[in-house]
Order: sequence, then C-alpha cells, then structure tokens
Amino acid sequence: MTKKTKSQLAILKAAKDCFWKYGINKVTVEEICAKAGVSKMTYYRSFANKKVVATLVLKDVISKSEQLYDEIMGKEIDFPQKIKEVILLEHEFSRGISQEFIHDVTNNEDEELQQLMVEANKKGQQKFIHHMKEAQKEGWIRKDLHFPFLIHMMNDINIKLMDEKLIAMYDSIEDLIMELVNFFFYGIVSHEKIK
Repeated sequence: MTKKTKSQLAILKAAKDCFWKYGINKVTVEEICAKAGVSKMTYYRSFANKKVVATLVLKDVISKSEQLYDEIMGKEIDFPQKIKEVILLEHEFSRGISQEFIHDVTNNEDEELQQLMVEANKKGQQKFIHHMKEAQKEGWIRKDLHFPFLIHMMNDINIKLMDEKLIAMYDSIEDLIMELVNFFFYGIVSHEKIK
C-alpha cells in the first residue's frame, strides 16, 4: 500500500488508539470500524484482516520513534541533554499504553509481528550502542563500561515489562516504563542533581 486514503488513515489511527488501550487481541474489527467511523466493507476493502492493521500500526510507531530518536541524536547538544530528550520521547511514546498491548506485542505468535519486533529491537539497540560509544569517546560515559553488559541490561528491561509482580507496584505500565528508563540512565542518583 503506497498512499493511504482518508478512510485508511482513520482506520489506522482508530486501531492504534484501541490497541494502545486494550491490546491487539481484545480489539475487534467492529470496534476499530466504529471508532474510525467507517463500515466493515470499507475496512475490508483496504485491509485483509486485523493482523495486517496491527502490523502497519506497529511499523508506523517504530518508524516515527526511530525518526524522532535520530533527530535527537543528530542535534548539536551535549550527550546528557540528548538523553533527557530521549527519556521525554520514551515518555511520550508510552503515554496511555496498556499492559495488554505490551503483552500482546511481546507474546504474539504471529511470525511477521515477532520478526518486526525483533528487527526493530535489534536496530534500535545497534543505534543506541553506537551513540553510547560516541559519547564514551567524548568522555560522557565511563571508559570501563562493558557494552555486552549494557545490551544484556537493555534486554532485561524488556523482560521486566512482563513481570506481573513488578507491574502490580505501579499505577500504570507507563509509570513502570518511565521508572525503568530513568533507572537505566541515572541509577538511583537524582538526575536533577547531575550537572
């Protein structure tokens, strides 16, 4: 699909809103159509099924987050300021996200969705490590930081998002995501005190 029609854009926006709030599995095509203000016939003229829509929504979210991350990292500002902006970006992208959505994406049995997430995660990690190494050369990151450890910890954060006991400690999955991101970058030190 190249250029999207108005109804296709409405369907994709409605689907994203529904998926974000309820997860992919619980949302029906009928709910997406109702929220988008289109008929099921219009939906099925553009999309074969909900999986196709879920894949397009995820691709769009991944693409937008990559673009914004690249813009931040390309700015002529100090590395700590870039990290603050990346954290704000994470916060913006996690706003309103549900535990069900995280679960449905990470535990999805569909091979295409799994592959999409694996590739996006790998690409994101590679970019992030590249920027961390650049910051290390500039003296912003400890010289003794072992990058395989960093990658392991990044993967561990993704696992923590599935930990039911940990999730129960927070009012929302968004709060947990921000806690994990802040802990990853700042540890237990108050980032307001870091100059």
